[in-house]
Amino acid sequence: MIEVEANKSVKNVAENALAGVRLLTDSVFFGVNGAGKSTVCEVLNQAATLRHDRLDAEGPLHVFAFDDKWRKDKVGDFVEGGSAEGVTTVKLNDGASGLEEKIREAQSEWEAARSDVKAKTLLKQSATDRQKAIVNNVAEGVRKTLEKECPSLSGQRFQRPAIRALLEEGDSTVLSQSKVEEKLVIAASQAPGFLPQLPSPPREWSFTDHLWQEVTAEPSASQTMVLIINDWVREGIEVHEAGDSCQFCAGTVTTERMEALKSAVRQAEEEASSLIKSELAECKSVSLTLRKFKDALEATDLSSSIYGADLQPKKTEALLEIGPVLDGLKASEDLLEERAKNPRLPIHGAKPEINFSKLLGKYSSLKESHSKATEEIAQHSQNQALAVNQLKRHCCATDGSGWSSAAVALEEAERETVAAIRAEKSAKDNLDDLKRQVSTTADTAEFLDNSLGLVLGEKTLRVSEGSLGEGYRITRHDQRADGMSEGEKKLVSLLYFCAEFLAENRKQLLKYSVIIFDDLGSELDEPRLLAVDRFISNHFQNPKPAALLYFTHSHTYLKILQSRLGGRAVETKRKDQVVPPKAVFYEVYKDSFSGRKQSTLCRKWDDEAIKLTNDYWLSFYMVLRAFEDLQAGALPTLGTGNFCRKVLEGFTEFRAPGDEQFGSRIDKILSEKRLSLSPALSKIVNGLSHSDLNKSGGVFSRNEVEHSVVQTLNLMRLVDEEHFLALLIKFRGKQDANSIEKALQQRTGI
Repeated sequence: MIEVEANKSVKNVAENALAGVRLLTDSVFFGVNGAGKSTVCEVLNQAATLRHDRLDAEGPLHVFAFDDKWRKDKVGDFVEGGSAEGVTTVKLNDGASGLEEKIREAQSEWEAARSDVKAKTLLKQSATDRQKAIVNNVAEGVRKTLEKECPSLSGQRFQRPAIRALLEEGDSTVLSQSKVEEKLVIAASQAPGFLPQLPSPPREWSFTDHLWQEVTAEPSASQTMVLIINDWVREGIEVHEAGDSCQFCAGTVTTERMEALKSAVRQAEEEASSLIKSELAECKSVSLTLRKFKDALEATDLSSSIYGADLQPKKTEALLEIGPVLDGLKASEDLLEERAKNPRLPIHGAKPEINFSKLLGKYSSLKESHSKATEEIAQHSQNQALAVNQLKRHCCATDGSGWSSAAVALEEAERETVAAIRAEKSAKDNLDDLKRQVSTTADTAEFLDNSLGLVLGEKTLRVSEGSLGEGYRITRHDQRADGMSEGEKKLVSLLYFCAEFLAENRKQLLKYSVIIFDDLGSELDEPRLLAVDRFISNHFQNPKPAALLYFTHSHTYLKILQSRLGGRAVETKRKDQVVPPKAVFYEVYKDSFSGRKQSTLCRKWDDEAIKLTNDYWLSFYMVLRAFEDLQAGALPTLGTGNFCRKVLEGFTEFRAPGDEQFGSRIDKILSEKRLSLSPALSKIVNGLSHSDLNKSGGVFSRNEVEHSVVQTLNLMRLVDEEHFLALLIKFRGKQDANSIEKALQQRTGI
């Protein structure tokens, strides 16, 4: 038995997700398209640590995988009618007997070089472990004491990669106790807070001498008379109404007369200076802007930072200067408005004074202090970061002694490992050169040609030895085999993969080898699959590998493997002795509903399911198990939709064989039986079984799978309860069958 001890993270397979998976003499991994079979195959081939319970000192466990990568690397040209490299055998050419001893010597040198690589690798690992121990010393040393006063030194924020980076820089210094305390105060101080921006002051406005001259200009005698008359008319308008008697209006005052007088008054008032009008508007605008500035400045909180203690007093000083300016603006506004209203009214008194310069001086002082405080806030962050960095280096310097010597040792070990690897490669190249002198492709070509005929049952497709350096040549009717089908390409590739184990070195490794076949069921029809499976089982009989692994999504190939290996997948008793199983079946599935980013997992099949080679029975068994898992609160798998479709295909074909459309058969049965089941059942099941499963899990998707499981079983129960119960009793016995039926009724309410 072989067990996966650990595995690296690859694509959708999380780190150690396959730990504990046991590989027996024969192991089958089944999963629907998109479940992650090829990724699991890649993990077992390249990224997993395997433990053989019978492994001795002769060598490590070897893994050989027949997958897309191997086909591309090894036989990409060959299966297109080109050539492939030769397989080395032990057949000696004439006159080459003296090379046999050289090969044995070269083999010994290569094995010694491999041992040296292993020894140097161990030394390198030892030096690496020493560095890890030093990093751990820093993490568990004075840092743990200092983190109580400085959260930036906590294990979550000062992690081991950061410790290692500082140790590699090598310029850390041990601080005195007083310095440590000083840095802790800086590092642990609260954030200084941020200051809001200051509002922008309005533009300046003043009552100019030119404007005052315009305002105080004396009206002429005629203008004075007009002014008197204008006031007299305005007073009359305010007293009289239309219909009153007036000696100046020829008797009765009319509405038309009143409007004419008002128009005359307005015309007289509009004779005010354009300068006065424009300056009045400007004065009002500046006054409004200044009031808004005052409100904004009053609302600005300048006490939110520990810096800038003088900001609030300076703000108050600036606010105090706004009042007099507003008063001056108000006086100017009133004066100008009165002058605009009564253009000929004489103005007496002093010109209003507006001192903007004092206000702007106070505000400039506030703004300067604000800028300085902002700079101090930024500098505080830098000081804090510097203090934290110095404390980190203090931790490294205190508990990281020995790092320099460990780094030197690791560098030396890496250099020696590289040299050992080069020496091993040179020894291997020398061995390969000698083997090439005694190798032949003739035996392998004959093996490929004969095996191809056995599997295909014909001699149309032939394999022969190519020209010197060409390897092999594949032909059809004595012509280059262009346009080979995908099935033929896969078959020839598989035979070539098997031919590699004719080489003597591969034969010696077989009992310590795991051989993987990825997705053999694709591109091959059932007769060829039977022949291929028979060929593989016979080819690897003597000597037998430590484990043969089959990965497939094909139900056809699954049935073939179940028929051949099903009896060997369960424990048996012979003469009161328990014989452990020699085969194991796994389901590859995606646990997408748990929210994992890497969700591909493997689950061992029930012993009972392995024996079900009938597609309909097997699919029903898997759906039934999914329903029982739902009852227990377990999460479903997306692959369950595939089994739901298989069950419904078999059931509806039996009940309504006249229609080839899957959905139509379900609809026909529902209409005939007058059942009120979800009309979307066929759509949901069809979608789940044809999905590539590369979608993130969620409540909606999980509900779809649960719905398909429950409604699939409910459809069978309502349409043919006798048949449904017979299946339940077959797999679970009469008592459990009744319990399952009751649970189904409770879930559906039907």
